[in-house]
Amino acid sequence: MKSHYMLHLTENQEQLIYGGLLGDLCIPKPKNQKRNALVVVSHSSEQAEYVLFKYSILRNLVRNPPKQTQNKGWGKFLVRFNTLSHPEITKIYRICYPNGQKTVTPEWLEKINTAFALATWYMDDGSLSKSAVQFSTHKFSKEEHVLLQRWLRNRWNINAKIAKDGRDRGYFLQLLAKDRDLFFDLIRPHVLTSMQYKILPKLELVPCVICGKPVLPKRAVLSAKKKVVCSNPNCKKLLAKLNTGWKPKQPRQCVLCGKTFTPIQDKTRTCSAACRIVWRLRQKKLRRLRNKQPILPRQCLQCGNQFIPKNGHQKICSVNCRRERHKKYWKVTSFPKPCLNCGIIFHPPTARQKYCSVTCREKHNYSRKKNRMKLSTT
Repeated sequence: MKSHYMLHLTENQEQLIYGGLLGDLCIPKPKNQKRNALVVVSHSSEQAEYVLFKYSILRNLVRNPPKQTQNKGWGKFLVRFNTLSHPEITKIYRICYPNGQKTVTPEWLEKINTAFALATWYMDDGSLSKSAVQFSTHKFSKEEHVLLQRWLRNRWNINAKIAKDGRDRGYFLQLLAKDRDLFFDLIRPHVLTSMQYKILPKLELVPCVICGKPVLPKRAVLSAKKKVVCSNPNCKKLLAKLNTGWKPKQPRQCVLCGKTFTPIQDKTRTCSAACRIVWRLRQKKLRRLRNKQPILPRQCLQCGNQFIPKNGHQKICSVNCRRERHKKYWKVTSFPKPCLNCGIIFHPPTARQKYCSVTCREKHNYSRKKNRMKLSTT
């Protein structure tokens, strides 16, 4: 029996293998039934630190350290290593590869019982977008995705969503904001420094910019670099005003009564509506006195006497002169004319009168209305 067969896999090694097999880790099929299986670890050269981390855990099962090779697929170079064959790895192979192909089974998922295994899975195949976490599980069928979804909900209290790839490459798992934060809280202690770009920072209490009360902000607020405010409606209203450029007003004294008050607007000078009305009346009188010009005596247009006018528009000295002037200039002389209805010649008191009497006017209007009705019916 080979000496390394006497070694037993530690819990960390088992969890690394079981969690990694959900991601990029693989166990090649043994060449025959007499040989044991081995684990192959392979990542791009940009994730060399992650490969060294896996190597440090599986080191007692590895003969040769990781080495860089040329990649024929995605990326130019790979960093990889493989373990020695081991009977316990063969048992894992039979659980995860029941038909010679990697297949998610309830027995496999029951073996994963630590957050370290979840962290390994996420560091292998997880990615972070603006609003969600995605697992590149396209190689699994829809039934396997349902098993993963139930396992995450029942075992870890995380509700995952099964989404279909837009390029018809299969299905993948997705965690939305609430479950994403819960998942990150589970795996955060196990994520390497080089993989911190895949997770969001932990939310911490931040003081409200208005009242200073500790608040747990939303990630959307932090990512947009907005000011954090508590749930108090008054704080929210004040923050909305501050965002529009509003500045708090300083207390001042009323110009009328001298009372100290906080103005609503910059141009407010009085403390109340009553003070404002009195202040405006006083200002109106002052403006009139300031703009008032001296009125000189003038000559009446009717009688020719000198008088002092009450305002700049007065041109006639008295009411009697105004009546006489109206009689002289505004009365229109009328001449005898025939009535439009009966034809009798009459002398109208005004130039606009057309009928000799009210009766003739009513008869004439009635006949005109009757003629209009006949024309409309025809």
